[in-house]
Amino acid sequence: MPADRRRSVAHVAAEAGQSRRCPAKWYARWRTHGENGLLDHSSRPAISPARTAEDTREWAYVRDYTSEHERHAALADFLNYHSHERPHAGLGGKPPISRTSGSDYRVTFDQPPEPLDTLPQQLTFENLVEPAS
Repeated sequence: MPADRRRSVAHVAAEAGQSRRCPAKWYARWRTHGENGLLDHSSRPAISPARTAEDTREWAYVRDYTSEHERHAALADFLNYHSHERPHAGLGGKPPISRTSGSDYRVTFDQPPEPLDTLPQQLTFENLVEPAS
């Protein structure tokens, strides 16, 4: 067995003037993938949270809008599709609206929202704490 294989990663890192982390990473790649693990590979992330979502591009960039009115109407249609019809993998193939019971609220453009039959009750601190005697 070559002498270098019996030395600790920390010792090799100190001799190279590096932190222990860098040689440890390369050693782990070599143990997992062999010589191929030491080849250069892309450091590009698999996902980018700041990237425009694919489905957002469906309505936003697919065509030119002739007016803000037309763009707002297209956005309302897209939001309704996205929330009510489009299956979401994180929800087992169901649309987001399926998580809210009894709700079928739809986004409308140029129309006031329909009034709610019952207003949601706002809980206050007093509702949660019994008065002291």
